[in-house]
Order: sequence, then structure tokens, then C-alpha cells
Amino acid sequence: MKKRIITAIYIILILFIALNLFALNKIRWKQMDWRIYETDHFSIYYYEGEETLAKLSAIFAENAFTNNSKILGYTSKTKIPLFIYENSLDFSTTNITLSYLGEGVGGFTEAFKNRIALPSSGSIKDFRTTITHEITHAIQYNIIFGEGFRSYNVFYKDIFIPVWVMEGLAEYCANDMDAVGEMVLRDAVVNDKIIKLEDMDGFAHLEEPYLAYKQAQSVFDYIEKKYGREKIARFLQLLANEVGEVNAYKKVFMKAKEDFEKEFILYLKKKYWAQVLGRDTPDRYGPKMTNSTREKITYNQSPVFSPDESKIAFISNVDGKREIYIANIDGTDRKKLSFNYYDGLLVDGYPISWSKDGFIYYSVVEKSKKIIMKGNVITGENEKIILPDFINASSPSISPDNNYLAFIGAKGGFTDVYLYDLKNNNLHNFYKF
Repeated sequence: MKKRIITAIYIILILFIALNLFALNKIRWKQMDWRIYETDHFSIYYYEGEETLAKLSAIFAENAFTNNSKILGYTSKTKIPLFIYENSLDFSTTNITLSYLGEGVGGFTEAFKNRIALPSSGSIKDFRTTITHEITHAIQYNIIFGEGFRSYNVFYKDIFIPVWVMEGLAEYCANDMDAVGEMVLRDAVVNDKIIKLEDMDGFAHLEEPYLAYKQAQSVFDYIEKKYGREKIARFLQLLANEVGEVNAYKKVFMKAKEDFEKEFILYLKKKYWAQVLGRDTPDRYGPKMTNSTREKITYNQSPVFSPDESKIAFISNVDGKREIYIANIDGTDRKKLSFNYYDGLLVDGYPISWSKDGFIYYSVVEKSKKIIMKGNVITGENEKIILPDFINASSPSISPDNNYLAFIGAKGGFTDVYLYDLKNNNLHNFYKF
């Protein structure tokens, strides 16, 4: 036992040194003067210019703490550190984790010190949802590893909790189900793409991780409806107490995992087939313009008409990454536009706008910043739209006379609609006219 403790201490020291070395490689583009806003259950860290965000996060965090503690049957005794970043660029420079934080990372909770870190996307709804999701993980870690100095438990506690339990429960607590999530689950039922629970022990290998998140969330919706909400806390506690997954199912649901899974799948099929009955298939409403198969899952999305309505532009990952394509309105003569997409093409909101003079305006990520590009449909040449004082700008919409560009801009952690005069280089906040 003494040898294992000494080994653990050495590992922790090595990780601490590595953390500081790797942190030097993250470029910090501005100095952050950190301050602390204390609440009953959180120490909220923020920097100058984030005062409103800090107060808002305090409200969301305390509400989430109350709700999640009831669901999980556990009230944390120590305050949870919560680090708030104004935007994704600031967030990408954090040294709380060594990992590269790409576009899809909306926040994280690390297990050793139970620190939560997340940026504002500009959406208050998304901000509240992400805070609630990550606080669920913080409470989960307290249940699994205990509170206080727990590095030994993190390394040596002989425990395995499937990823679907951790992430599905976080999504359930955040009540993060919208029309897109329902659509994805309905499609999985109709097209026989429901994922087995054992295949969701981890998500990294899955072709459709978003489906895994929503399906995992649905498991806990099912548990609440079938067995009662109190069984959710009991299930997690038994897994944390190292009774094993097989025994946890038998003790909580009084049945084997296989039987539980069969009943859950039947629940999904009843729910979503009931929504489909009586409806026509999509091809009855119009021709199918793109094609995705089970062998090669492709996302074709965000279509817009050309100004003369003879073509459409859309975003597709058919060649492995998101790119813009144009095609005739019957789907023929498809052509990929060889624009510069930097670190990734955005699909949120309204990512494409096609002007009458033959340019497509689109949003990309460049070094964790959201910027707007202008691309020539004929030549493929493209350029950045310089918008002063904006770190994040997206959802471009060009006016019919090509003189004005409307877009969503983020400042101070919040978004507004802005109008940019392309001829005179004047910028206006739409809501302050």
C-alpha cells in the first residue's frame, strides 16, 4: 500500500510539471486579471469586462446546483470552482487542461480539482444549458471520487462507469432536448440506427456521437417515466460503489441489463413510430437532392437559393470535412467551391448568404475566432470581411443591393445583430438605431 501511495505522489508531481510546461505552449493573446465572485456553492472566476456574465452564471449555477443535487441525491460540501471565459478564443488559452480545445468543445470539467471551465457562445440559453451540464459532471465526480484531495482515488479506484451514463445524465439534468435532438432520435428509430448500450461505453469510436448523447439522455427520461426519478441517483451511486454494472441493473431495476435495454428500445420505438404514423415519406414532398448511406454517413445542410433561384448552395462533409457546394435545383451538376475554410466551416445559425453579384458570404473558425468570408462562386477566390472590434462574427446575410451585410456579432459574452455598410465601412448595432 505504501509503495502505491509513493507511486501516486510521483505521478502527480510529473503531471504537475508537465502541466506547467505544456501550458507555456498555449498562446495567450491578452492579459486576464482574474477576480472571484463567491456564491453559496461556487467560486466563480472571471476577468475584467465579464461582470455581467459572472452574475448571470451565478444565478444559473446555483439553480443548476439545487436541481442537480436533488436528481443525483447528493449535495456537495465544498465549493466548486467555475471559470468563465468571454469567448471561445479566450477559452482556448486556458491552462486548466493540456488538451487542444476545438470548435466543438463548449466546456469541460476536470476530475482532479473538480474545476469547470466554459466560454460564452453569446446565447443565454446555451450558456445556461452548458453550465447545468458541467455542474452535473462536477457532482458526479464528487460522488465517484469523493471530495477534497482525491488524486489517489482518481488513479486507483477500481471503477468503470460507461460514458453514456455520465453524458446522458448530464444532458438529462440540463434538459437539453430540442427539435434537432428529437429529429435525430426519430430518424434512428425509423432507419434502425439505435445504438446498443455496450457500444456507448465510449463515444470516441462512434460515427454519430450526437445521436449517442441524445439516446443516452433518453435512457434517463425512460428511467424517470418507468421507474421513478429516485432510481437515477440509486443507479449512479451503485456504479460508484463498485458493485459492477450487472449488479446495478439487478438491484435498481430488478432485471438484467439485456432485458432493461430491450424495454428501453421498445419505449423509443413506441414514442417515435407514433409520430411518424400517417405521414408521407420525404420524397413525396419533393426530390431528394443529396445522398447519404449507412456505409458513408454524410451531413448535407444549410441550403440557400441563388438570387435567380436556379441553383442552391449547401454545406456538405461528403469528402471528409465541411465544404460549400453548389448544384442545380434538381441536384444535378454538383460542384465543390474551393474556398479557404481555415480551421472549420460553421453551420450554426444561417451560415451562407448568396449575393446578386455572384459572391457567397460564409462563416469560418480561424484560430478560435469566428470570422466572415466572401467567396467568388465563379473563380473560387475569397477574402476576409474585416469587421473592427469583433472576435466572433457569424450568420452573414447580404442585402439585395449588395451594399449591406447583416451578421451576428459577439461582444462581452453576448450577441447582437449588426449591420455593416460595405461601401462606407460603417458599423451599426441593429438594436440601437
